[in-house]
Amino acid sequence: MSEFMLKQIKKLFTFLILGIGISLFSNNPAQAQATFVRGDVNCDGAVDSLDLLFLQNCISICQSLPPCLEAADVNDDGLLFSVSDLTYLARHLESGEPLPPPFPNCGTDPTPDGLPCSTSCCACTLTTQCNDGIDNDGDGLIDLADPFCCNCSSFAEHFAYKPGDFNGNGVIGLPDIIGLVGHVFKGGPYPIPKCLGDVNGNGSLTLIDIIYLVNYIYKSGPEPVPSDICCFPSP
Repeated sequence: MSEFMLKQIKKLFTFLILGIGISLFSNNPAQAQATFVRGDVNCDGAVDSLDLLFLQNCISICQSLPPCLEAADVNDDGLLFSVSDLTYLARHLESGEPLPPPFPNCGTDPTPDGLPCSTSCCACTLTTQCNDGIDNDGDGLIDLADPFCCNCSSFAEHFAYKPGDFNGNGVIGLPDIIGLVGHVFKGGPYPIPKCLGDVNGNGSLTLIDIIYLVNYIYKSGPEPVPSDICCFPSP
């Protein structure tokens, strides 16, 4: 059996189990809904690119469900892990377009649709340790400083994203320049997370990033600047 088929089967089982769980939850009138912020998919107290990454992973194969499924229903249509949810969240992060309530403040869903939210995501604020180089909880990932974590979620950890690695293949080279040029001048897609293309770390993707990346690759210029979750060194 191919790897693709195995992934599809795993995804099917995930949604079957999810559907059963939602049904049981919906039929329990004693279950109180916790407060949440729409779009805070990983339940870490902030709506940011980590939530976009979590949602993107769940669209392909969700190995672990979000703590609050209501928060993951970004467009509030009652459906989970859709491309529409991903688009809504990406648009918010790109342009600041507001998400459906409850947002930006904590609250309950004004349009209840049976999705469970048994864990409140509103009492937790996490300070990321993006550049300390320490595996604080011993799971192999650069993560949060454990003494200051409220442990709302195990997903607020940083993966090996490198600024300048536009296509996310782990190697910085000409294809990344081409991708960045396509985005800046031809309206091509921006990378996920966006900081992969933010070579100078100023929060936007422009001609300056292209020049910076060209100088780094071909003229031994300064390394791309870490920002957001793109924290790993470029070499």
